[in-house]
Amino acid sequence: MEKVKAQIEELLYNNAADFEIAKVLKKDIKTYFSTLEETFTNSGGKDFLVKHTKKIDTVLKMVYQVAQREMFGDYAPMKNSIPLALVALGSYGREQLCVYIQTLT
Repeated sequence: MEKVKAQIEELLYNNAADFEIAKVLKKDIKTYFSTLEETFTNSGGKDFLVKHTKKIDTVLKMVYQVAQREMFGDYAPMKNSIPLALVALGSYGREQLCVYIQTLT
């Protein structure tokens, strides 16, 4: 995951087009979904759901970072002064996010 974060940071730094950033995120998500069965076999149960929820959190944080840079550039306001919140409800809030695999084309 750190490699993907670094790639996105580099793309943002170089003012890359949105589709280039999206390609990196899409590739990471496809790779992640291809490893779900192995992850479930190794961890299973609640531990798997927590890991899955944390991974989705990380993806959402990266998307937020991209959107923030797009809106504010290098002059982003303090995090606590942006009137935006993402609230996890239900199974996501309980760190029990179920897996739904949709084919990414």
